[in-house]
Amino acid sequence: MYILIMRFTLLGRVGRYVSYLLWLAKGQPVPAPNLYKEQLIKLLAVKYGLKTFVETGTYYGDTTHSVARFFDKLYTIELDDHLYDKAKRRFAKFE
Repeated sequence: MYILIMRFTLLGRVGRYVSYLLWLAKGQPVPAPNLYKEQLIKLLAVKYGLKTFVETGTYYGDTTHSVARFFDKLYTIELDDHLYDKAKRRFAKFE
């Protein structure tokens, strides 16, 4: 099992919740904020006992980082070389 410790600045945490609250106030338009998506993934992982997570469009790997402790195996796919290299460095210690 992968165990990751998330590090957020106070401003980063507040910003995520502000984005979520603004999204709710606007009637939940598409796309949903990352905080909502991450919480939904965690809820579904627990509810259905999911063991594997596959993410396409990894970007910097924030979603994978956030949900990692809920899955035994994680796979991320990123086509952009620059973003792939950043995510690969971020998760190198977990290979």
